[in-house]
Amino acid sequence: MGDAGGLAQGCRRIDSLLEERGLRLVPSAAKHRSIVAARHIPRGSTLLVEPSLATVWLSDTDDQSGDPVCSRCRRTSTALKRCSSCKSVAYCSTACQRSDWTDAGHRLVCTVLRTHPSLHPSSPASLDLVMLARVHAAVSRLPETDPQVASLASLLGHADDPTTAAAAAAHSHDAADLFAVALHPSPSTDPDARSRSKTAAAHRLRQFRCNNFTATNNELFALGECLQPLGSLFNHSCCPNAVAVYDVGDGRCVLVVRSIRDVAVGEEVCISYVDTIAGLADRRRHLQRYGFVCECERCLSEAESAAGQDGQDGESRQSGQGGQHGQDTTKSGIKSHEQMIRVGWQVVDWHVQHKDDADDGYDRAKMEWMDTLSKSDRALLSVGMLHEAGNAFSDHLSSGDGQHGLEQAMPWGLLILAIHLMGYPRFHPMPCVQATAMARLVLSLNDCKNAVKLGRLAQDFILVAYGPDMPCPMRDSVKALLREALRQ
Repeated sequence: MGDAGGLAQGCRRIDSLLEERGLRLVPSAAKHRSIVAARHIPRGSTLLVEPSLATVWLSDTDDQSGDPVCSRCRRTSTALKRCSSCKSVAYCSTACQRSDWTDAGHRLVCTVLRTHPSLHPSSPASLDLVMLARVHAAVSRLPETDPQVASLASLLGHADDPTTAAAAAAHSHDAADLFAVALHPSPSTDPDARSRSKTAAAHRLRQFRCNNFTATNNELFALGECLQPLGSLFNHSCCPNAVAVYDVGDGRCVLVVRSIRDVAVGEEVCISYVDTIAGLADRRRHLQRYGFVCECERCLSEAESAAGQDGQDGESRQSGQGGQHGQDTTKSGIKSHEQMIRVGWQVVDWHVQHKDDADDGYDRAKMEWMDTLSKSDRALLSVGMLHEAGNAFSDHLSSGDGQHGLEQAMPWGLLILAIHLMGYPRFHPMPCVQATAMARLVLSLNDCKNAVKLGRLAQDFILVAYGPDMPCPMRDSVKALLREALRQ
């Protein structure tokens, strides 16, 4: 990748790709560079479609059926054949085996696994090795003028998270060393070849750690780790105006970035690298791996509020009035099924009423409406309730208690949806998932009216987050559910 002219041409192609979507890549003193809107971008716009440059899958089974899948095309098959050498991968055909060997780097991985029998195929070092081999294979077959290659060359590789630095450094060292040996099994003609390859591989691993994406299915379950050089150009915000979703299936692994708010000319387009419903401390902890402290508007506001609260707590302790501070108001004593159902439907109805509001008006109205709720209702909608609600919802659904189990699960599921609607950015995919699940549940309880309400809410969210054309099993499920509910 030493052709500066080729890389320059690749960068121009990046600019052209972004320009087609109404975007510009501009330098940034604080963030290295930023993607901003070159024209007004309405919510529900597709901003990027990028096939993964390389993917490491977390499982060798289908996420829906649990059936084994081909290691290359990811299609299910009952006649998979293992690699005769390393036995760690299996294929549905000779064509897939040959493609994985030559186009996806298995030649290098197989060599290492065969010569290092103690190295488990699912160990961190092995997974790092697979990513290195797949990226190497992809970059080797692409021209330097390719936008993904040009973007990859420019990605930063920050230091590891200090809390896991020792383990990460060990994995990186092992994987980089193994990769260099596999790439140069006989370095006698160039004694420094291994050393250079190891240094380059270590840099690649640092790039992976702070740039890789997690590919998910429509229900947001993690399927694999992907390198998206173009997607990595989007910076982070804890109050994003865009989301990254995946089109995965039949061998596809494609990143799609969609706007979930209107974006004004000159405004930066950001996605979130972390779960946006988490609190400030958790978000900052998860962002350590990326090598920066987020200073978005939300983080600064929450940090200021936390500092003010700490000051009040100190004054209370000094005056002897802090005895009740820190009491967990989200424990089971504050709620009943009736309260969860009442508050849950209030939140759903409010969002149905305000779903077409302009973004700023929606944000203000949501804050004002939250202020009208009682202290007990606000506590019920706190993020701290999600763990308890999630466990209860799952336990009742899997209890095998038939109709009674569904009735017991309903209040908890409705509470989860309400917390998601109030805690996530509007049109985030996560409320889509829970609204769809709750539409199915209430339809099973023969509540067709509310099933239609939830199904249509899910449809509105899906249209913005996924669009009308992207393959989306959840969209198809909601359409079928609405047909059944309206028929009844």
